[in-house]
Amino acid sequence: MSNLKLAFKRMSLSSPYWDRSRILQTFKYFMAVESADARRSLLNSFRFKGINFELRPMEWSLMQAILLDEEYGGRVARLFEEKPPSVIIDAGANVGMFSVYALSKWSAAKVLAVEPAPDTFDLLERNQKKNSAFKWRVFQYAFWKEDGTVSFENGGLSMASHISADVKDEQIPSIRLDHFVEKYLQADEGVSLLKMDIEGAEEAVLNAAQGILARVYAIVIEIHSAMCDESAVRELLEREFDFVYDLSASSTPYPVLLACREAAR
Repeated sequence: MSNLKLAFKRMSLSSPYWDRSRILQTFKYFMAVESADARRSLLNSFRFKGINFELRPMEWSLMQAILLDEEYGGRVARLFEEKPPSVIIDAGANVGMFSVYALSKWSAAKVLAVEPAPDTFDLLERNQKKNSAFKWRVFQYAFWKEDGTVSFENGGLSMASHISADVKDEQIPSIRLDHFVEKYLQADEGVSLLKMDIEGAEEAVLNAAQGILARVYAIVIEIHSAMCDESAVRELLEREFDFVYDLSASSTPYPVLLACREAAR
């Protein structure tokens, strides 16, 4: 399909969520989705169920997968039909699409969104500030097996940035998952939902923080099996949680798992 047809298709798909007075800017934005040179240089404004945010062209696929297609969110949401989640940690938040999805479902939830990449974090923080009525907080950390700093490689796409011992692009503050929970939640607070998309650090992070998982009701996690041991992550989750499910997600080549304390519908 040509870029022009793709742009019109994407404009139509997202038409309820952008301002019709910005039709020319929005057309230019969607034309830039396929252009590597323009993916970081443009922003377009969207509004999803009362939540305002901006995206660069390279994040459009996240909006489509998480908000419009609800690729795995629908299955996760059914866990909370009887009791809404009170605390959600969005680990590897990128510019906040899963946070937006969560707040569109459960507006009273406390959402802690954590993103390490500097330019992506700047946009995440900007999106959070547009929605100050929500209990949405943002933090610039890389989750890791120890507190301190880590070398962080900024990929061409915001979704491809990751911790790297070989590339010294950025030095980013790192924090263990258990230390983060202890620092930013009350002692009697549990984590209703932990979403993890941390680009290969998941095995190291979970191994270092196994003790805190008792406070977590459910985890939805993308396993970057090219950078960690998928079987080790699965085994850890199966030890800690009563139910572990494979979720289908066409937007990623990696497995996505849902681990929870009660059976998912």
